[in-house]
Amino acid sequence: YFYRQLPFLVGAKNQPGRLQGSWTLLAEQSVEIEHRERHDDGEWIANGWVRGESGYYRVALRVDAQGYLREGRCTCPWIERHELRRGPCKHLLALRFAAEQMP
Repeated sequence: YFYRQLPFLVGAKNQPGRLQGSWTLLAEQSVEIEHRERHDDGEWIANGWVRGESGYYRVALRVDAQGYLREGRCTCPWIERHELRRGPCKHLLALRFAAEQMP
């Protein structure tokens, strides 16, 4: 076991797995952002809902000024089973990408 940071490349739509799943969710307009807040130190938070294959998932995240995911919560089975030990789920990634595209 080793920790690995998934790439957050905006143009990397051909990546397999959770990253591809997040782009699919974005393309299907499955992300609903309830709140996004950017702090003066560059950190930002966002929360909302993502419609997945089995229902709606409540998603929240915090990203630091360097762009690293510092906290992430989702009600999906992946996060319930692994938390963030195996990286973020596709719902967290989709919320992050949607929030980053907001003006």
